[in-house]
Amino acid sequence: MNKLIFFLFVLVSSISFCYDITSNEFEFDITENRMLLSSDVQIKSGSYSFSSEKAVMDIDKNKILIDDPFKIEYLNQIMRGEKMQLDNDNSVLTANNFELYFYKYTLTGEQVEAKAGDVVMDKVRITSCQNGKSPLFYLRSDKVHVYPQLGFLVAFNSFFHVLGVPILYFPAYFMGDKRYGIFANNTLVPEFGSNQVEGAYARENLPYYFNEANNGYIHLAYVEKFGFKVGVQHYTLLDAGKHKISAGYFYAPKLIQWNFLYTMALFDEYERDKYFLSFLFNQEQIAKRNSNIYFSYYLKNNEIINNQFVDIKPGWKVSSILNINEHNDLQAEYEMAGIQENSLTMNNRIAYSAQLFSDYKFKDLQFNNILSYIRYDYPGFDNLLRMQNNIILQYPVSLMLFTMDYEHMFLFSGSSPFLYDVYQIDPMDKITLSAKFHFNIFDFEYKIKKRINEDFYYNRRYEFTLPYEKCLDFKIFWEDVEKVFGFVLQI
Repeated sequence: MNKLIFFLFVLVSSISFCYDITSNEFEFDITENRMLLSSDVQIKSGSYSFSSEKAVMDIDKNKILIDDPFKIEYLNQIMRGEKMQLDNDNSVLTANNFELYFYKYTLTGEQVEAKAGDVVMDKVRITSCQNGKSPLFYLRSDKVHVYPQLGFLVAFNSFFHVLGVPILYFPAYFMGDKRYGIFANNTLVPEFGSNQVEGAYARENLPYYFNEANNGYIHLAYVEKFGFKVGVQHYTLLDAGKHKISAGYFYAPKLIQWNFLYTMALFDEYERDKYFLSFLFNQEQIAKRNSNIYFSYYLKNNEIINNQFVDIKPGWKVSSILNINEHNDLQAEYEMAGIQENSLTMNNRIAYSAQLFSDYKFKDLQFNNILSYIRYDYPGFDNLLRMQNNIILQYPVSLMLFTMDYEHMFLFSGSSPFLYDVYQIDPMDKITLSAKFHFNIFDFEYKIKKRINEDFYYNRRYEFTLPYEKCLDFKIFWEDVEKVFGFVLQI
């Protein structure tokens, strides 16, 4: 029997949604007001595609019921499961025995219930390994809450397993999008390395979780130049993330550091997709920030910025982002700050900046352009003014990923009283080249930043990565201009 394709135009008067449906067979139950679909069922709505062998559309209750194994596809992402129910009136999806990708993690569990902004899963296994049913390591959790708009998930009552053996217990463990600093700073394995400011170091960040709006990490470290170091960094979100507060305090015998930041967004932070299921698949490239205005107040004490110890007491900032179209964003900032560097140099700064970000893709070629205007005004000192353009190209070639960043200064004048301000900033044109080679058993990346017409290097970095079963990376890096070394185990 040929595949039958039809559209639900006749049902628009009785239901509030419209699907394109493909199936080999169907029946319409007039008494129950249901449509029974079977044999290669395909249901599409916008960017979503549902597929199964059988499905029931309940017209009166505005629901889709699937009792067979199913698959949901959204922007090249996939969720699989059994016995799905989609309640369109209440924007709720429930499914059994599911498998879902969240960033680089695979989540498999017994049941999932998804509402707009909140996804709850029961009896879940989480792993970044992609080697089938017996991953090298995984987290087994009784319950998982996913907060896609906030960019993270929380696993409750969890055991970390290696080769199937439980090793560590976590009452609550959270992970998520690296855009959020709290996740970029969390590791299960200590990090080792050295740099010019701290010398050799070993450090570990242990996360804690109260609820989706209050969490942070405890910092433990040994730093060669400052001794044993302990601290805490806490994050608070209010009003669905429109208000953000972070505060941290870190103590070592020869160094005390602390910070505070409050940011208020005038409008909602992210787009509200009309398809609530986007919360299941919300990744960095999908979540697009709204045009917005932000007001910030911040304090810093002994923060290491560009190899200098910097105090800011206080700083005020008004910033904005304007989405011109899907490829271009305009960002602007006005900032006032009282700054002290290395407990010596002091001055006030008024800063103005505007940047136009452009992002395009032509088949495999990724093209980005950043046009920037930046001005720093210092009382009693030459002001620093620059206008520059950065052209960034990324292109995969066979076993290599090639990246180039060409920086051209249209205008450069003045100077700054602070060393951290003028770090790698000068009127010379620069180029940054990166070649990352992927082989069967290891990756190697070589990255340089130098002046175009001179044999002058800002940095040269060598990075060797030994992946194991596509989920564990042993990484060693060396930067031979600033003499920075480190190695870390990433999962």
